[in-house]
Amino acid sequence: MYADLDITDSEIKTLNVSPRVGITTDLGQWGALALYTGATYLKADLELTGRVTIPLGSDIGFLGKALEVDYAIDQRNKDKWNFLVGGNWDIAKSFGLQAEVGFGESRNNVISSVTYRF
Repeated sequence: MYADLDITDSEIKTLNVSPRVGITTDLGQWGALALYTGATYLKADLELTGRVTIPLGSDIGFLGKALEVDYAIDQRNKDKWNFLVGGNWDIAKSFGLQAEVGFGESRNNVISSVTYRF
């Protein structure tokens, strides 16, 4: 996974790896179903710095008409691993559904998608 954020000039580095193992079964006229389990590794290192200007609207003594605040944020994810279970149902050759649930420690997530192939 790769993300290119344009909301900050700071560099944000992430690594996301998601190994999975599962089975696929033919459901005949109902398509094919794949069930899987696995884990997700997420390493996120965020170091954000900058300055925000807050307009005050009026002259408030020594503050003036605006307040400038410098900030620095150093953030790392608490737990790098979580477990996952999911499935993919190819209802037809051109249509499928997918759902996945990640859980454990401090990270929980749900991912779902609808696929149309032409």
